[in-house]
Amino acid sequence: MSENKRLEQLRQILKIEKENFAQILKYSNYRSLQSAINRSNTISMKILREIKSYKPNINLNWLIANQGNMFLDEEAKKINQGSNNNIQVAQGTSNTQSNGSSAELQIQVENLTKELKLAQKKIITLQEKLIDTLEKK
Repeated sequence: MSENKRLEQLRQILKIEKENFAQILKYSNYRSLQSAINRSNTISMKILREIKSYKPNINLNWLIANQGNMFLDEEAKKINQGSNNNIQVAQGTSNTQSNGSSAELQIQVENLTKELKLAQKKIITLQEKLIDTLEKK
């Protein structure tokens, strides 16, 4: 899928009308936005900055290179669901586990959740640095 199609998919998922989307991205109308994208056949740094400003949890790696999920918090949900499933499996497979084991698992989940939040902040910071670096070129 091309960058243009991913941008359109993003607009549809966010349920934003075409003209409103253009205004969010600082274009006078949708035709101007499409023209800018079609000229270079890629999404400009201006568009990436405006998208990130409008909705910080959008995964720019997905938008640029079709890597990962559309939203960064989808990544978090999948990881958290995986952790919760592991806890349920651990609790379900052994009724003889003590409360101490459950408490230890809960602490592990809390620690992993903290690590995940830190990782998400690092991703956002790196994406911002990438945008700045690409703008300077």
